[in-house]
Amino acid sequence: MRQSEFIQPVWETPYPAKGVRMKTIFMSVAAAGVAGLLSTPALAAGSVAWTGASATEDSVYVYLGGLVDLDGDLGTSGIAVRAGIWGGQYDYNNGNVVGGNVDGDQYGGELLIGYRDVTANEVFAIYAGVSGEDHDLSPNDPSNPVNGDEIGVKVLLDMNLNTQGALGLDLMGSYASAFESYYINLSLPYRFTGFQIGPDFAALGSESYDQQRVGAKLGFDLGGVNLSLSGGLAIGGRDGDNSPYGGIGLSTTF
Repeated sequence: MRQSEFIQPVWETPYPAKGVRMKTIFMSVAAAGVAGLLSTPALAAGSVAWTGASATEDSVYVYLGGLVDLDGDLGTSGIAVRAGIWGGQYDYNNGNVVGGNVDGDQYGGELLIGYRDVTANEVFAIYAGVSGEDHDLSPNDPSNPVNGDEIGVKVLLDMNLNTQGALGLDLMGSYASAFESYYINLSLPYRFTGFQIGPDFAALGSESYDQQRVGAKLGFDLGGVNLSLSGGLAIGGRDGDNSPYGGIGLSTTF
């Protein structure tokens, strides 16, 4: 199994801004996911589960998901179903609302079905399905189009390639019609025995913001559990400022 295939990207909540507040519920979800992964025995390689978190100085996001190969073997081509849930908090500046600052909570989920093409040197997968998000803003911001809930269609592409020897190329891209959210992530890992390291690039956004990320990613095989650490500079966002970002991801097959 390629370590990077199932380590999910560290997505960012829309509208990174000032003064994030992290509620206990999000930390509880992340902690429960981590505990579940660390306690999962490595049985048959037909499914995978993942969890993780991402943060900037302005926002925080956690996620939990999984994938099931309907043939029961992740090492062969076939149809797969993937599902995920996520949540986060953010705030941003807006001089047109009382207090000049808006706090946002977001929750979302997706259910996708697709096909994975697996060879000795690559895994290419394409998925389509439904996704939805809910954004609660306080105070309410009528000027923000990402407000309330939307459900729509989502498509996702995922590719992992061994280009030359230990050098790899990992590419993921997705688009959801709900709030016109998009995410593109490119990593170029150099794989050693038990770990990998390489540059990491991303572009993400929605109806009201665009952001780019430049950084590095580390991956470790912890014996049945894969750990991913990433960090770098997040450029842009709703307030147009830059900030460091960091993320952690865990995945396991069973």
